[in-house]
Amino acid sequence: SLPARSVGFFRSNGGAVCIMAVNRGQWLGLLEAMGRLELADDPRFLDHPERLANLDALVRIIEDWILGVGDDETLFALLEKHRVPHAPVLKTAEAMAHPHARERGAVRTMPDRALGQLDIPGPPFRFSAFPQLPVLEAPFLGQHNQEVLGSLLGMSAAEVAALEADGTLASEPIPA
Repeated sequence: SLPARSVGFFRSNGGAVCIMAVNRGQWLGLLEAMGRLELADDPRFLDHPERLANLDALVRIIEDWILGVGDDETLFALLEKHRVPHAPVLKTAEAMAHPHARERGAVRTMPDRALGQLDIPGPPFRFSAFPQLPVLEAPFLGQHNQEVLGSLLGMSAAEVAALEADGTLASEPIPA
């Protein structure tokens, strides 16, 4: 759910929408889409500071309009026609399944030795020197106990095993 006072995020018939009308042209485009050009001269909404000071009233006006438009597809067509930047607010599962997110690599499928294939968020940025992201694999609890304690502290396998046996170190069996 959306906070009661949120700049740019509004309830819609399909869930929620982000509308960014931050410059004068976008603001006027939103007012045209709403059929409310008279609000351009309303002292409460003359500029961004005034709109913020009167945010509760503005959100009510915009949400009443949005909910009266009908479905989100109709809403988005109106906003597009008036060149108002907008986007649906997606739930996590929707964002992870979105074709654009998958194509851009914002969602990656990674192998996990215990759970199989997992979808995880990928980085939103890319570097030309590293076109392919590395395959990452999280270690199991205690998987590197011997390697780390042996190399850093010079502990033998028997000493590490004794620490694991008395519960000082935690580890879990590594599946084959």
